[in-house]
Amino acid sequence: PTQLFKPPPGATLIGGSPAVGNAGLSFIQWAGFRTFYLFGMDMGARQPERHHAAGSLGLVNEEFNIEVPGNFGGRAYTTSVFYEMLVSINESIINFSQGRRYFNCSDGCQVRGTEPLRPNEVTIDSPRTPKSETVRQLVDETDSFTHNEVEARWRECDLANEVARLTEQANEIVAGTLDFSDHGHLKDIFALLVEEKNADRMAAQTLIRGSIFNMIIAVRYFSNRLGDPEHKQRFHDAVQATFAESMERLQRRCASDMEPLANS
Repeated sequence: PTQLFKPPPGATLIGGSPAVGNAGLSFIQWAGFRTFYLFGMDMGARQPERHHAAGSLGLVNEEFNIEVPGNFGGRAYTTSVFYEMLVSINESIINFSQGRRYFNCSDGCQVRGTEPLRPNEVTIDSPRTPKSETVRQLVDETDSFTHNEVEARWRECDLANEVARLTEQANEIVAGTLDFSDHGHLKDIFALLVEEKNADRMAAQTLIRGSIFNMIIAVRYFSNRLGDPEHKQRFHDAVQATFAESMERLQRRCASDMEPLANS
């Protein structure tokens, strides 16, 4: 949305990247909450060879080789990507510390400005108002783009063509992969769908990368479980054919959905 609609600086999250955890923290800070509990925000591991997401697609080319203080004492180890996330969260908490308390319930990296608290020690009072009422209040008090602003940006953007270019390039990478079990194609797919170039490209990446990543995750899962060479070859051929068909369908779906909006 940020790349597509180009909101003014005051309408964007502060410290909302590089990971979804940063965005989540930034949002609830903006929403006015005063007490925060961080779960699953380990951003590292106690032992570099054993972490919570072994085999994760996002950690294929990452090493837990950066040593940092652990949340519950001792040392923890993190990657370059997780370290960037950690630095950003440290800054967010320091910048929004007055009148707030942060509890880190994750058994990973120490986060500056937080108090270590084990999950079984957490006590939270019952909410004063229903969750649905709080959500409705947030929505009602948040500024929205006008209909004219949305229409104008849709007419300016080249989203459908950017999606077409991305899906074609993704298909070229998969079509040129000789062996899916060596994971050499992952780096190229990541670069294609994450590398920042221009607003329309980044908007298209955001729109389709979840779908493509899920396909690649499935390929990786099954490619690791095939030992018979004949089965591997049949799987390889099926992946390339299915992926090509999926990219064509994704192109058509995006073009079909975008056309009425672009011509409105």
